Amino acid sequence: MLHALSSQFVDEVLANVLLHRFLWFRRAAPARGPRPEKFPALFSGELSAFYAPDPAPVDLEAGRILFRETVNSTVWDCRFSSESPLGWPVSDRVWCRHWKTRHIDRGVTLVGVDGIVQLGTRWFRRLAEVLNPCGIDVFAMDAPFNFRRTPRGYMPGQLIISGDLGHQLAVTRQAVRDLWRVVVSLQQQGRRVGLMGVSYGGWLSLLTSLLAEGLDFLIAVAPPVDIFGMLRKRGGTIVRGVRRGIGYEPLDATSVKRLVRPVVPTNWPQKMPGDRVSLHAGRYDRLVPRRGIETLARLWNAKLAVYDAAHYNLAMSTRILPDIAAEVRALAGIDAA
Repeated sequence: MLHALSSQFVDEVLANVLLHRFLWFRRAAPARGPRPEKFPALFSGELSAFYAPDPAPVDLEAGRILFRETVNSTVWDCRFSSESPLGWPVSDRVWCRHWKTRHIDRGVTLVGVDGIVQLGTRWFRRLAEVLNPCGIDVFAMDAPFNFRRTPRGYMPGQLIISGDLGHQLAVTRQAVRDLWRVVVSLQQQGRRVGLMGVSYGGWLSLLTSLLAEGLDFLIAVAPPVDIFGMLRKRGGTIVRGVRRGIGYEPLDATSVKRLVRPVVPTNWPQKMPGDRVSLHAGRYDRLVPRRGIETLARLWNAKLAVYDAAHYNLAMSTRILPDIAAEVRALAGIDAA
């Protein structure tokens, strides 16, 4: 009981720090997204229409920049233009970091996305330190309005949720289509591609897995699965941030439930076999309800690991990194170095 209370207390404190130091930075006016008459597909409630068209592969090595070299990897920064621009030039340029193994290449690339306030690449850098010696590449994408895609005058993550419903739907669509484009571009190189996301990035990875063909595996750590359920709650620090953007008036539950269908994974069947999908949840997580993850695991017949931990212990620390690395190796069929 004491462990549960202390974990939840840490979660709530950190969530309030994120809310007031980042997501409500300078109390900027909420961003405005497309209107239904201008972008009907965005408000269609249909998966294929919402994310159409399929992305075109891009040469990820064109114009890449050498970031550093280590004993185990050559680290590159890659950039390309988003196919779903939202009119924010800095964010519409997609940034990725690629830890390319210097060991015997096993032809596997793990593609990752981090949480809603991304300040660096620590999670995936640490994961690359374990996976590169096994011959596995790691490729991390910055989501729109996060890390290097943050417009001047804002904080990382602030514009992800600080907007009306049209803006938030458009941001999700852009993020998923950018990630999908990374997947098809690596597959065109002949790579086996696995997806892995943490928190907000886990949600984007789940959604991308509904669209991308031929994914090798999927791992999602503490993903916010039940977005509709979270929006209907009055409490919750992150939910308060979202509601500031879309307004505090009571939601028309029927209308919103239809509109957000394309961004709720439980509404759709998974393309991959359940034993290729692994979900990780915190028993004491106050930011991301565990029940939504458990429901998704049942629907997709996916593997589920529940930890005696809260959100911070899973998404913001690297305590479960050894478990994740071992799982990646097992799913890829590669022994430890």
